Amino acid sequence: MSVLDTEALRLKLIRGGVAAKYVSRTVEELKAHFEDLVFQCSKEGISKEEAQSRALQSLGDVDVIATEVLAKPELRTYTWRHPIITFILGPVAVSLISYLVSFLLIVGIFTALPGIANMNPQSDPPMLMKLLLHGITWFNVYVLTPLIAVLFVRWARNHYIKNLWPAIGIVVVAALGSGWGYELEWPTELARGSLSLSWGYSFLPHPVSMNHDWQNYLLIALTLAASIVTWRFYNPAVVSPDISD
Repeated sequence: MSVLDTEALRLKLIRGGVAAKYVSRTVEELKAHFEDLVFQCSKEGISKEEAQSRALQSLGDVDVIATEVLAKPELRTYTWRHPIITFILGPVAVSLISYLVSFLLIVGIFTALPGIANMNPQSDPPMLMKLLLHGITWFNVYVLTPLIAVLFVRWARNHYIKNLWPAIGIVVVAALGSGWGYELEWPTELARGSLSLSWGYSFLPHPVSMNHDWQNYLLIALTLAASIVTWRFYNPAVVSPDISD
């Protein structure tokens, strides 16, 4: 081949974690240098194909060039340089913040409903509000943790991260997010309405032990299964230089 394969170089650099701006800069500089070499060789009176061939020999193999660029960690994305923060601390922080925000939303709706602390059955909240509250609670318990895990798996796949740190992060998020439990009681003739949030597993010491382990382990299995399926079948499209840093 007598033409510079910049596409192969671009793919190698992005898959190696080089930030998009450095990939574009490297490719453009290499193309300009290649054209200069072709021009200089053409002055010797040789054909264009021969000039391109000599220019390629002067530049060296694309794999060698990619290796030299990848040897500079400062050119890689934050995701590649800090995988522990991105795929362990990041998902944990997102999980905790998401649960805090959603729980505050539930508390706000619950306490704002009329008659929630009364013993009067006639003050039963509207069915629509009940459905909304139960829907948010169901989303938090059964959907939020698998969703966070899948989003971070997609993030790792889009940035061509090896599976070690994402796998550790997903396990941590699955264990953390699957331990939450909500107790929602509507007011009756004999009892006031109540809402409580808890976290834990039965094997943990009091007060973080829980009595709904089947729900915990089911959600862990669902989260891990969703993550594995996403990692296995989600393949990002042909990488683009627009991948963010």
